[in-house]
Amino acid sequence: MKLALAHAPAFEPGANWSYSKAGYLPAGMIVERVTGHPYGDEIRRRVIEPRSAPDVRLPRRSADRRAR
Repeated sequence: MKLALAHAPAFEPGANWSYSKAGYLPAGMIVERVTGHPYGDEIRRRVIEPRSAPDVRLPRRSADRRAR
């Protein structure tokens, strides 16, 4: 989060649009904090499995990153 917030926005809110993966990090952190489960487990349980999409994979985080 510190790295993402260290950069100034590319433009004022509402002035333009561009894709960024930066929003997924805080979203994942919120999911983990609220559910108490890893983000990937919740996506698998709530999105992938109910839609019978067994070939979809999410990257797993290493144990050292989970401890942060």
